[in-house]
Amino acid sequence: MASQWPVVQFVLLKGYENNTRRMRLGHYDHVVPIYGVYSNHNLNDPAVYSDDYILSSSNYNLDGKKNLGYFRSMPDLVDTLKMTGACKFARNANG
Repeated sequence: MASQWPVVQFVLLKGYENNTRRMRLGHYDHVVPIYGVYSNHNLNDPAVYSDDYILSSSNYNLDGKKNLGYFRSMPDLVDTLKMTGACKFARNANG
């Protein structure tokens, strides 16, 4: 967005079979658009700061039909395939 290019996020559902051989595209389940990037730092700086935020959509709206999006801090988006960090308490795809 800082360079006027669209930005998307490739996300995983916790508990879903993240099989790269079956998907042939990598570890992700669906793609969500990012509407905004908010930072007090130069957006050309590749570092991630604790006060950097994104506004994105999701297939699982917390606000129902309003779909106002999610504000998430950048450090809270990082996890591993085990999902024991930032996604530890995320909703499980299997129920």
